[in-house]
Amino acid sequence: MVLRDRSSLPRKDLELLEAELANLESLADVLRWGRGLASGLVQPAVIVDVVIQDEFTHDAVVPWRDGALVFGST
Repeated sequence: MVLRDRSSLPRKDLELLEAELANLESLADVLRWGRGLASGLVQPAVIVDVVIQDEFTHDAVVPWRDGALVFGST
């Protein structure tokens, strides 16, 4: 997974997030990861929105802390 920081996270937080997300390879992995987090870090629905880019590419929006993570999927 390639992580692009668009929010200027502190370097330590970015490194922790990169390590936590390193093994996610599919949206199914994202769902398992999100459901396994402590209450309050991710909402119960895990994916709260899907943005369709084209017929093959979708972005899944996952609330995280005070913002969101967006997972691109093709």
